[in-house]
Amino acid sequence: MVFLGPGWKFARRLLVIQVASVTFLSLATTLIIDGDWGMASIIGGGIFIISNVVFVVCAFFLDGANFARYVTISFYAGELLKFITTVTLFSVVYVYVQVKLLPLNLSYILLSGINIFAPAFFIEHRK
Repeated sequence: MVFLGPGWKFARRLLVIQVASVTFLSLATTLIIDGDWGMASIIGGGIFIISNVVFVVCAFFLDGANFARYVTISFYAGELLKFITTVTLFSVVYVYVQVKLLPLNLSYILLSGINIFAPAFFIEHRK
């Protein structure tokens, strides 16, 4: 069992980019629009980051060819836990927190886009 392998380094860089993006977005919306938008942006980004951390811990807990079957199982378990965490956190926020929905959902969608497109910047083209 190898924790903190090459997959973890990549995931850590991606999480740092996501945290920086949430911070920048919340500061920008607070300064440009108002504090309610900034708080909603933090909450929406926090939902994404928390569920992504759950996935990263499960998916990259095992690393190496000796544990190929267990790596696959932990990856799918991480994806399932990420989905359950996301649904649970959104449900709690929608029911118990008075928050503006537009910035909440936009910050979540922005981080989803970053999660999709940021890995392209990490690819090293070696010749």
